Amino acid sequence: MYRTVTEDDKRDRLGIDCWMDCALTDSIPYLYNLQYVVYKRLGSNDKAKTAISKVRNKISDDGKNMLLEETPMLNRHLKTSFNLLGNCYELEDDRERAWDVIQCL
Repeated sequence: MYRTVTEDDKRDRLGIDCWMDCALTDSIPYLYNLQYVVYKRLGSNDKAKTAISKVRNKISDDGKNMLLEETPMLNRHLKTSFNLLGNCYELEDDRERAWDVIQCL
C-alpha cells in the first residue's frame, strides 16, 4: 500500500527513508477492510457489518497469538490493522468507537 501523498512528502524523505513511502499490513485484515468498503458502497449494510466483525476478530486472534509462549512474537502489523478497523468505524460515522480503537495504539 503506497502512502506518500504529495511530491513534498516524497521530496522531504532521504533515500534511506524510502520505507516510509509504504504502509505494511497483514493481508487478511486488509482484505476484510476492502470487503467492508465494497459492501458499504454497494449498500449491503449487513455484509459490511460482517466485514467489520471479521476485521475485529482477526485483530483479537492476532493479539492472543502474540501473547502465547510457544508462538514467537509475530509481527502482523497489528497497529495498521487497528487503523483499518478505526477507518471502518469512521465510515460508519461511529467516531466514538473509531477513537477508542485508535487509542489502543
